[in-house]
Amino acid sequence: ITLTGGTTICAGGSATLTFTLTSGNTTGWSLTYKATPTSGSPQQYTVSNINGSTYTISVSPTVTTTYSVVAVTAGGCTITPTNVSTTVTVNSISVSASVQDGGTSVTICSTATNRPTLVASVVGCTGATYQWRRNGSNISGATQSTYTVPTGLAAGTYQYSVVVSCGGCTATSNDVTVTVTWIGNVSIAIQGTSSTTVTYCQNQQGGTLYVVQPTSGIVSYQWYVDGSPISGATNSTY
Repeated sequence: ITLTGGTTICAGGSATLTFTLTSGNTTGWSLTYKATPTSGSPQQYTVSNINGSTYTISVSPTVTTTYSVVAVTAGGCTITPTNVSTTVTVNSISVSASVQDGGTSVTICSTATNRPTLVASVVGCTGATYQWRRNGSNISGATQSTYTVPTGLAAGTYQYSVVVSCGGCTATSNDVTVTVTWIGNVSIAIQGTSSTTVTYCQNQQGGTLYVVQPTSGIVSYQWYVDGSPISGATNSTY
């Protein structure tokens, strides 16, 4: 008897093994074979009443596994061949995605210039190729192991992932959630009026400025004069 079909498959793939009875009665013969994985316990199987010289099976091991013939019974005789085996190698790769500073989620302001960088970590492969995705669609040119979230994104929530290819196999990472917030247009006025322009006499006490909009969601303030920050002016009014 011979056993063929050893090959390399991707995780989740399958291989076809063929047992061929090269001599003896090919009617109603039986076969016992064993599957020995690189991790875990061996499993033994027996198939009876095979008609024809070949018997074919499809296997989908999760780890590299060697298949071997234990015994063959044909025409009332049983043989226990040695060294009749073949190996199915499983090319198992995995990839995870995260924010470079840690975690799998980040919130940024739409106008922030300091953008987060996403990082892909691959196990089981060297020389991988990368393709980053946003909301399930490929991002043009995003083919490195890292990806920096660009400016110009509208406010909303985005899911980023990366697809890794290696040795003809692919793996897809988890999602990284990027939430983009926008404070909106900011306007100020002089308290007690809706005016944004007022004239005062020299040495006259001026009015109080306040934020007209937005009216909620503000966590800090910094008032400016002629483009420069005013020291200590960090309240909602000035």
